[in-house]
Amino acid sequence: MTDEKVQSSDLSFPVIKRGSVSSLSLYEVTDYELDILEQGSPAGIFLNFGIFLISIGLSFTLAVTTVEIANDRLFIIYSIVAVVGITLGVILILLWFRLRKSTRHVCTKIRGRIVQEVDTAEKDSIPEDPASVG
Repeated sequence: MTDEKVQSSDLSFPVIKRGSVSSLSLYEVTDYELDILEQGSPAGIFLNFGIFLISIGLSFTLAVTTVEIANDRLFIIYSIVAVVGITLGVILILLWFRLRKSTRHVCTKIRGRIVQEVDTAEKDSIPEDPASVG
């Protein structure tokens, strides 16, 4: 029995250091909003692939316009790659522009809940007539 007490007293507990915080805000989040935040926005991927495809399309356009290509099949392939690259790149950049604010919008909506509550609480706690306080 004394061995058990000695072993349990040998355990060292971690030291917990706490810094004071002037205020703490808790936000209530719905399951739907949590799912949106967890998945993140696909906008970054759209932007990356859009820039990539526009670069490829412009490179092939430059190659077709500046180099004399004797083989017709190669000219057609280069032209198709250029048109498809620029078209898909522009579409992806337009998608990025439309979807880039989805996660930010959800966060703003969540933060807006507490701002409204704080504003109404401050109005209740501040007296309207300073002369009546004294």
